[in-house]
Amino acid sequence: KKSDAAFEMIREVNPAVFLDVQSEFIDEDFESFIKGADLVADCLGGLEYRGKLKSAAAKLGIPLVTASVAGWAGVVSTVFPGDISPADFLALTMGLRKNWVLLFLLLQLLLAFSVVRFLRYLAEKKLLFQGKL
Repeated sequence: KKSDAAFEMIREVNPAVFLDVQSEFIDEDFESFIKGADLVADCLGGLEYRGKLKSAAAKLGIPLVTASVAGWAGVVSTVFPGDISPADFLALTMGLRKNWVLLFLLLQLLLAFSVVRFLRYLAEKKLLFQGKL
């Protein structure tokens, strides 16, 4: 599972970080699922539920670390309440290509960047490129 892989990467970087990793299938009531979190890591596959997760995080005032891949493009971003997310514009402008080897490598890279952004936010409560997409 992606959530388990992200957990392991974060623990390798900083074992002192407390994480409550939830690996469940949900398609509704995202607010209850993330309520009380300081930060949400989007480990969803595809775009179907990302809008619901983004809306729930925004409503609760929780930043969302997310990564999206479409075609040969990939974006990692921390989405603050009210911000546009990578999924918002990638879903509208690009289609998914099926080159699985390159897609897998790109996903690994994006996961690593997501972990770094996640840890930096937890440590400093700020991001170098906040407000930049």
